[in-house]
Amino acid sequence: MRCHLRAAGAHVWLDQLEIKPGQRWDRAEEDALASRPVLLVVLSPASVNSTNVMDEVSLGLRKHHEAIAKYKKSVDLDPNNAVVCNNWGSALKELGRNSEAERKFSKYRELH
Repeated sequence: MRCHLRAAGAHVWLDQLEIKPGQRWDRAEEDALASRPVLLVVLSPASVNSTNVMDEVSLGLRKHHEAIAKYKKSVDLDPNNAVVCNNWGSALKELGRNSEAERKFSKYRELH
């Protein structure tokens, strides 16, 4: 995907390739998000359940009011997974979609 985007003229920043040894990971990501006009998030089934990954997605959503999400391997967000519900609620809240966020938080409390 990165190769295709670059071939189309996009400047693609990929954490695993851009962050140098010894560089602060969190600072590098924040700087990259702040300087990019578009955010493309690629999630795997495992990454959806990662608190760190979803924190990064939330940070990106704060910086970019419109996010494009591409789900690798047709990721299906399990509506009965407590972690997914909580992270999904957080992302919706960041977007100002409070009533939808509250429904996800309620589902999280029910499952947790």
